Amino acid sequence: MVARNDLQRREAIIEAAWTCFLQHGYAKTSLEDVAKRAGLSRPLIYLQFANKRELFGCAIEKMMDKNFDAAKKILNLDIEKKAKLLRIIDAWLLDPLEHLMSSPQGDELFDQALGVTPTVQSTHRERTGQLLAAVIDEAAAAEVFRLALKGLLTDRPSIETLRARVAVLAEHFII
Repeated sequence: MVARNDLQRREAIIEAAWTCFLQHGYAKTSLEDVAKRAGLSRPLIYLQFANKRELFGCAIEKMMDKNFDAAKKILNLDIEKKAKLLRIIDAWLLDPLEHLMSSPQGDELFDQALGVTPTVQSTHRERTGQLLAAVIDEAAAAEVFRLALKGLLTDRPSIETLRARVAVLAEHFII
């Protein structure tokens, strides 16, 4: 894959990095691996990213942007609130988590994603709040729901278990 300008090159690097991270995990992915996958030299990667951690954060941000756009589209659907809430949570949280966890290095990537930059964490928290507030009318209830979602991950359940738990949670918040 050959990029023609800096923006295309940056996107190619992020895409190549995400593929490498999914295949090899964070620890075993080198910037040399990413450079080979992107069809670029390692010095060109350093022109765009200071280090692997920054590149990983940008890859998470790109994935987050895509998922947020998909979840926002669901807000416009003319469906009942509970169905809308569950579909938003699927698009924003569960489908991306399932994709991540189904990769060979899913557990490691999940742990690494929890430690991404505070800016990425803050953006994720804010976007989750925006999506929930658009469906759950009361701001305090939307915040409690967001915190409850976070708590559902503490024992690292399967995606099926997590979906079932989210359905129970939605049942109690949307009446």
